Amino acid sequence: MAAACAPFDKPDLRDEIENARREREQIIDHINLDQVTFSGFSEQAETLATGLIQRFADYIAAHKDEIAALDFFYQQPYRRRQLTFDMIEELHEHLSKPPLMLTTERLWSAYARVQAGQVKGLTSRRQLTDLVSLVRFALGLDTELKPFSEQVDKRFQEWIFRHNAQRGTAFSPEQTEWLRLMKDHIASSCSIGRDDFDYAELADKGGLQKAWGLFGNELDGLMDEMNEELVA
Repeated sequence: MAAACAPFDKPDLRDEIENARREREQIIDHINLDQVTFSGFSEQAETLATGLIQRFADYIAAHKDEIAALDFFYQQPYRRRQLTFDMIEELHEHLSKPPLMLTTERLWSAYARVQAGQVKGLTSRRQLTDLVSLVRFALGLDTELKPFSEQVDKRFQEWIFRHNAQRGTAFSPEQTEWLRLMKDHIASSCSIGRDDFDYAELADKGGLQKAWGLFGNELDGLMDEMNEELVA
């Protein structure tokens, strides 16, 4: 035991240990506790967010006749053509490159800073189609900023309820499941057409042949309705 402790009898080693202790020592004051005086966003951060939102609005107004995705929302509903993923992708490319650097994530965060009470889905992972929600909110078409998928879900529920009420017989459980698959595709891609049945889950479930077997001649009309009502 004495041999093991012998190195600590050296003054130089004891001094090094004491110096190291002082450097790392933390004193915790349990009496004079810190108090939070402000828990919101800084004034500078809010100013930057406001400026970013203004640049977004200015860009929409200046390019509404040049970029198809913007022109879509300025048209009267009866004149609108189908909004496509390619159109949204084109808009995203214009917004996200310098000097604007207006990515979907930055815009969503900016609105959350400035209009927190009207912004939902802060913890959701941003999708490219959320740009649809951002444009609609900026133009005043929606009073709340919600993820595009949530908006599609809500409109789908309203659409299928109305359809079932108007039809002689409601959609069967299998038809309803396929309509939900089609709705999910619209939520991620903005639209659905015959070619889309060759991809992902729609193809795994039987593709266009299966869908045609379930809906027959109604299929194209149902897709047109869903593209119009679930997006715009």
